[in-house]
Amino acid sequence: MNLTEEIKNKIISHSKREYPNECGGIILTSIDEDVTMVNDSLAVIESKNLSSNPQEEFVMAKELINRYHSNIKFIYHSHTKGQKSFSTRDKMVSEKLEVPLVLFDHKNKTFDFYYPNGFIPSLTGRSWEDTNSCNKIGCFSVVSDYYKKILKIEMSDYEKVEIVKNVNLSESDITTMLAGTKSNKRLIEMINAYRENQSFDLYLEQNSFVEVSDLKKHDIIGMKGTDKKFAQKLNIDFSIHFAIYLEGGVILHQPYMRDSRIEKLTNDYRSLIHKIYRHESNL
Repeated sequence: MNLTEEIKNKIISHSKREYPNECGGIILTSIDEDVTMVNDSLAVIESKNLSSNPQEEFVMAKELINRYHSNIKFIYHSHTKGQKSFSTRDKMVSEKLEVPLVLFDHKNKTFDFYYPNGFIPSLTGRSWEDTNSCNKIGCFSVVSDYYKKILKIEMSDYEKVEIVKNVNLSESDITTMLAGTKSNKRLIEMINAYRENQSFDLYLEQNSFVEVSDLKKHDIIGMKGTDKKFAQKLNIDFSIHFAIYLEGGVILHQPYMRDSRIEKLTNDYRSLIHKIYRHESNL
């Protein structure tokens, strides 16, 4: 689908007004709401840039995506420093939402398009920021992408599984709260509800995993975090971090706020193992 000159001019105008910050928004089909249409079939809705570093990136309000998702034809944003191509983060967002992207290069006055095509970023060296831009739990994103990329096994969308039924938490809250950046009362509520629901166990069971007692290549390791003192302090007795066992005593994982990596399964890490899960194809 090509953009009309009217739509392009709307994006260019938005970019000019927001420069030197990046801008963005959505292009959607006609809907039964009070939305001003650019032409007979398409509308442009501008979004605030919620990034703390708006000259370097664009972050859209999740509520806007959720509200109009079924009508979105494109998500657009600008680059202001001459970056003509889509970033890894851009592609991850497009793949996650299954929505094409439009990029306007403000400096060179050019447009580019990205369509979801099954792109999976590198399993190692993946930044925490890139992962969280997709509203995924960072560590589990690497696990599910490993299974898809290496074993051709695609898991269902974890974010559609309700982690905490009675506390109204989003998935991305979990690691943030466990890092101690939110109130202790809220953290205790989450831990108690999480214990009660055991949603990761249910999710993995639904995706043909069974609990085992030994380690084998490709197994998923459920860990009580990556910090032994922290887990003991909060009496965490369930899995909040996930890794892939690669055999030879090494794991692939993405620790909180760090890049994804392959490293040794140390004794400290072993002491934090809560459960080991194996796919039925690997039994």
